[in-house]
Amino acid sequence: MIAKIADEPPATKDPTRAAAMRRVGCGLILGTLAGLVVTLVILRWNVADSTPPLTTEALRAARERWRQHGPADYDLEVRVEGPQPGTYRVQVRGGQAIAAFRNDHPLAQRRTFGTWSVPGMFATIGRDVEQIERRAAGKADRFTPDLRLRASFDRELGYPRRYVRMESGSTLDVSWEVRRFEINDQ
Repeated sequence: MIAKIADEPPATKDPTRAAAMRRVGCGLILGTLAGLVVTLVILRWNVADSTPPLTTEALRAARERWRQHGPADYDLEVRVEGPQPGTYRVQVRGGQAIAAFRNDHPLAQRRTFGTWSVPGMFATIGRDVEQIERRAAGKADRFTPDLRLRASFDRELGYPRRYVRMESGSTLDVSWEVRRFEINDQ
């Protein structure tokens, strides 16, 4: 039988090894958190929204459908989400926006009425597409945002039903959706 010597000191831990283990543990935790954040960002951009990516061809086809079939008199309601959320309602007669409201309050400046008409929405989308094309052609300046666009259009009339504008590295993402579109037959 082996006898244990009573005077043997208890085993001591190596302080440098313990510090190294803490560093490795912290590194693993931070790496896992960083991976989770990257995964969530990728999922947000690619999976979370079922609105299809916007193509120049889809925009061109939608504008053409609107040109051919879009009514001159209509009322619409658009729900905006992003830094300045709200609900816009617009009345269009003879192709001109004659009244516009944000959260049921009339817009004060007549020049802003058309922003939420169908031609106004197409103009907004068109400006964003131009920025992407400028960046792709290497003609972007440092103020040109890196955008990802998604959109869906009405199959019959062509008006934008949903639009999503995501700006890389920014919290300025905006989306809007037409909640109500009514042709006004008078």
